[in-house]
Amino acid sequence: MLIDAGAHPTIQGGYYTINNGSGIYFGASFNSTADVLGARVRGNQFHGVQIEGAGGCILVQGCRIGGNSVASSGTYHGVSVAPNVNDFKIDFNRIGGDIDLSGTGTQGYAILVNTGTSDNYTILGNSCYGNATGKVADGGTGTNKAVANNI
Repeated sequence: MLIDAGAHPTIQGGYYTINNGSGIYFGASFNSTADVLGARVRGNQFHGVQIEGAGGCILVQGCRIGGNSVASSGTYHGVSVAPNVNDFKIDFNRIGGDIDLSGTGTQGYAILVNTGTSDNYTILGNSCYGNATGKVADGGTGTNKAVANNI
């Protein structure tokens, strides 16, 4: 699902599975707030949730994300945030495992914040076990962030 324009979308529940790209993709020109709440994002070729746009406050909460990076094991991630994206929240999700959220899946990290100046974000309370590479890779260099209690 590509979200590249519009104002303040809310994705409540639903299944975003078995896509040829990322399950939910906030494109580079997206510049608004957005909520992704309780979505099931599984079995996609690339990332589960991909955030490219540097808009304001994207919230990913209460989602179940697993079995992504089908195209190439370990290459894509559960949630991927592009360099220099600010003001996002990735909190209280289950990210990892195969398409059924069990065992070890194909996605690299549960959450990857690519190296850059990202700031003003939280990554809190996520269950991140069962990923091919690891749990959380935080490359953001900002000083106003909280990354904690991810197991």
